[in-house]
Parts: sequence; structure tokens; C-alpha cells
Amino acid sequence: MQKNLLIAGTLCLGLLTVAAWQMLKPAAAPPPVVASTQQALLLPDPAKLHLLKPVGVGVRYYGRWDKAADGSIRTGRGSSYLRADFTGTCLTVFLSSAGQDAIWWRVSIDDGELRRFKPGGEETVLAAGLVPQLHSVLLVRDTEGLGGLSTIKGFRTDGTIVKQPKLQRKIEFIGDSVLAGAFAEGPGDYWEQENGYMSFGPQLARMLQADWSVIATSGEGVVLNASEEEEGTQTHALKDYLSPFNNDEEINQLNNQRPQLIIINHGANDFEAPKPPTPEQFIQGYMEMVRQVREQNPQAVIICLEPVPYESGSIARPLIRRAVKQLRREGVKDLHFIALNNKGQLLLDEDFADGEHPLVSGHTKVAEQLKDKVAALMKWY
Repeated sequence: MQKNLLIAGTLCLGLLTVAAWQMLKPAAAPPPVVASTQQALLLPDPAKLHLLKPVGVGVRYYGRWDKAADGSIRTGRGSSYLRADFTGTCLTVFLSSAGQDAIWWRVSIDDGELRRFKPGGEETVLAAGLVPQLHSVLLVRDTEGLGGLSTIKGFRTDGTIVKQPKLQRKIEFIGDSVLAGAFAEGPGDYWEQENGYMSFGPQLARMLQADWSVIATSGEGVVLNASEEEEGTQTHALKDYLSPFNNDEEINQLNNQRPQLIIINHGANDFEAPKPPTPEQFIQGYMEMVRQVREQNPQAVIICLEPVPYESGSIARPLIRRAVKQLRREGVKDLHFIALNNKGQLLLDEDFADGEHPLVSGHTKVAEQLKDKVAALMKWY
């Protein structure tokens, strides 16, 4: 393992990227250092840092993660995250991404501000200069699976990592760019403006005190994708769901979440396609998707949502309702449909970045609209 932290002398910024920092301090202490290059100077002597493997040390992973033969772990899904408590004054992570220029992460220490960063080198400082006591870390991948794979090879700290208690509630979300958080931060560069953590799925999960997993790919439809000229030429929602990392690989999943609840938000892109499917094509495709999701998750309640974008969602809404009714007649249990716009348009122009993708404020409105309905269905009070 390379030792890339040069505390004295020169600082090799190509190998050590300062992603986030936070100092817990007595009231009389000076304010935190703002310049990112100075955070590395807050790390203790490298001889005091312990190298820890990514698994078996108390870190809990949520979402889809793969444990590789070399002991590293990786994820290829947006909104995948990890939590842990740790003692000591600092924490670093050996984190790399195949799509280094595209993949963003967020980190929070002690429930503080979520700081956004890209892992630009072999080792990233998550926290330094902390008071030597128990701290917490939340590390979330912001970018959806189309951005590529991310790998964690280990951590370093001058303390120890401690397991956090598990939440009992688990939700999995299946959808497209809306659930991926595309343009949640406003118009602009696609990857720069994506915020999976603040899409309505993770927001709803946090409102319900649940852990979450998100399987969401931009442009994807049930039968036809938004850019698909001819049916069957691209990967659709069902195949993507059955492929852990938006590809055909088989993986050894680090944890089987077995969610109690699955929420599906698909159907908008089908009716953005150059040649949209017929109603019957869409209904049959949607029904097959739900059957397969049920087969994979016999324990879960399934909620099928009207798609969030108003225009395409209005087309898909009656078709999804019909598909759900037909599946119930076939004997599929614990299956529900929720319309978002029954009482008029939920999201207004100011809630969207571009008329189709909600801003963070729009995602919050969707999550709040769903919270009480989902809580009642699940008896999560």
C-alpha cells in the first residue's frame, strides 16, 4: 500500500485529495481552516494511522455493493452509502472511481453539512483535526450508475471504527433520472447538477426512518427508452433492475437488504420516445416488470407510482393503474398504485429545473405527498 500523506515538506496533492473537513472544538478554539490544502496538515503523524479493510471493521453499507476477491468493495449505483462511528481525530478513505471525472460523492461528519467532492487521488481525507472522541461518518455516492464504478480499498484513522445500530425499515426505489436526482440542483452540466441523496426516494426514506437502496438510470423506460428509435435495442427497466450495476455482470452482493417496501417510479420515458409504445405494449411490459420484482422480493410490499413528470405521467397513469388491477386479479398481493396528481398538478413550474426533472424543493414536495400514505400502508407510525 502506498503511503501518500506527506505531512512535512511537500504535499502530494495528486495522491491525496482533500474532499471534506470538519473540526469539533471548544468554544475558545480558532475557527476551522477553510483552505483545503491545509486540512492534510491537520492529520497526525502517519505512524499513528491504522490501515483498515473496507469490510469486517464496523462499516455498514446500504444499496448495491460488491465484495471483490481482493477484499475491496465497489458500487455502481447512485445513492449507495455507508455509515460508521469512529474514534480518533481523523478518517481517510481509499476511494477511486472508474469514471473519475463524472462521479461525485458527499460526506458528512457528526451529522454536519454534506460536503460534495470527487475522489481525485488514491486517498481522500474525510475528516481531520477532530476532538479525540466518538464521531460519525456518512459517505454517499451522488452520481447514478451511468457514471461508472466506484471502489473502496480501505480506511485509515488514528482510532477505531464502531458499528452503528441498523434501522429496521428498508425501502428500495426503482426508477429513472427523476429518482437519480438529475438536475435536482438546477439546469447545467448533467453530472454536476445531479443529487441522488436529495431525490424524493432517499428523502422519503429518511422521513420514515428507513434505510434505502436506489436503482435508477436516466432515460430508461419500461418498454422504450427516451432515446430509443426501435424497441429492443437498449436496456430497459427490468433488465437494469436484474443487473446489479447497470451492466451484465454477476456480483457477490455485500448485503442482501431484503426491503420491506419497493417503490417503482417508471413510465415517463416510454412516452418521451420517438415512437411511444401502444397502451397494450406498455401495460404488458409493466406487468412483466412487476412480476419479476415480486419474484425477487416475495416479502415486500410494492407501490407503483404515477411518474413524476406531469405530461408523460398523465399518459402513463391510467395504464399503470390498469396494470396493477390486472396483476391483483392474477393474485399478486401487497401491490398498490398511488397517483401523485389526482387532485391537480402536484409540482408547478417553479418546482422543476426543466419541466421534467424536479429541483430539490420539488423532490421534497413529492416525498411529503407520499409520506403519510406510505406510513399508513406499512403501518409505520
